[in-house]
Amino acid sequence: MSKEISGLFSGTSGSAGGSSISPTGRTFTSKDPLVGDLATNIDATHPGKVVAVNKIVKDPTTGKTITDFDIETDNAVIQVKSGGGKGLTTQMKNTSTATSKEVIAYGPKLKPSVIKNVEEAGYKVFTTEKELIDYLGGTLP
Repeated sequence: MSKEISGLFSGTSGSAGGSSISPTGRTFTSKDPLVGDLATNIDATHPGKVVAVNKIVKDPTTGKTITDFDIETDNAVIQVKSGGGKGLTTQMKNTSTATSKEVIAYGPKLKPSVIKNVEEAGYKVFTTEKELIDYLGGTLP
């Protein structure tokens, strides 16, 4: 099934949590906890890598939302969880059907059982921003 991807990044000012502005001058914001700051920090350490934030992905035949990409980079989609990670494995599988890019999970408070389930499903999981950014090819100061 073919999928149409719609949505653009929100690259405006004023992200909560004290993120620094990236060298590209972009500061990302999001209603979702952690997403804006993480996207800004990825862009600050690897300028231009973030291509979208909060991107809605729809099935073109039905118009139904398949999933949303919390953060899309040039080569990956990152699903961000601020809590224990309820529903993360299903979200990762749904995301995989909507992209050919690597799908990665990030959450500093993910439960060990959730991490295990997501990894067993074949996805990378990160619980620290530094490890995620290092994996993506940037360097967190």
